[in-house]
Amino acid sequence: MKPTMDNKLVTPAELQWRPGPAVLPAGIQGAVLYGDPTKDGLFSMRFKLPKGYHVPPHALSKAG
Repeated sequence: MKPTMDNKLVTPAELQWRPGPAVLPAGIQGAVLYGDPTKDGLFSMRFKLPKGYHVPPHALSKAG
């Protein structure tokens, strides 16, 4: 299976910011740029962190 990606220009106004994943402390916001992080395959996300925010060590899992 060859991963593919379609190019699409997304402006900041088009991003849909949502609360970050539960594995991280409250205050972070994330937006999916492409793909679906809950499924197998490529995806990209952008995060906004408040000043002084610390991302603790964590692991990501797609196991359902």
